[in-house]
Parts: sequence; structure tokens; C-alpha cells
Amino acid sequence: GRDQYGKIKNKLNYKYGLPILLLFLYHAYNLGFYKKIDYGYNMRFNVLIGVTHHCLLLGWGLWNWNYRPHVKKAVTVIVGSTLALLLELGDFPPYYGVFDAHALWHAATVPLTMLWWSFIVDDCVFETNYYKRKVI
Repeated sequence: GRDQYGKIKNKLNYKYGLPILLLFLYHAYNLGFYKKIDYGYNMRFNVLIGVTHHCLLLGWGLWNWNYRPHVKKAVTVIVGSTLALLLELGDFPPYYGVFDAHALWHAATVPLTMLWWSFIVDDCVFETNYYKRKVI
């Protein structure tokens, strides 16, 4: 059988997951069924989703700042990727004919990806240990 936490969690998945899925499908429909993809619309939509995600994750990180010691990694990734986004949005001509804003954005996200992976591993260990203590 499922415990009360599992039932609440499943209800939250439907309550928040379904509208997000419908929003994504609407976005895909708008991009896929027009003769020409609207780059401006796609960029605005993705920035809106990204900023919303960053705000929610930053709120979660600050809420858990003292409870989960590894959350500082997640907050660092959020702040770093927000700063890196400025490179993507502030398109400028290439330095030395090679390093444009998009290339620098990709370079900035490499260490952030490694730090994010480290956070995920630490969070999985934290959650596993938490539930082991709860069961025993």
C-alpha cells in the first residue's frame, strides 16, 4: 500500500504537472504547425519558462538552505546559469572572429553542469539516508 505522503505527492503531480504538460503541448503546436518558426516567440517562451524555473528552484534552495547542506551547489548553479543567460540574450559579434556570445554561453554552462550533477548525487544520497532513517 501507499502511505499518505505518496498519495499527496501523486495529487500534486497531477495538479501542477498537467497544466505544465498542456502548456508545453500548446507551445509545440504553435511551433510545429506554422509555415515558419517564429524565433522571437520561441525565445520569449523559453526565457519565461527558464526564469520561472529559476525562481522556483531558488525559492526551494533558500527554503532548504540550513536543512540540506548541499543546496548551496544548486543555488550556485541557479545564479551562475542566470548570469550565463545574459550571454545568450546579449548577442554580440565574435571576439577575434571566434568567441561570440553563444560560444561563451556554452563554455560557461560546462562547469555549471558538473556542479549540478554533483548536487543531484548529493541530494539523492540525502534523500536515501532520510528515508532509511524514517523507515528504521
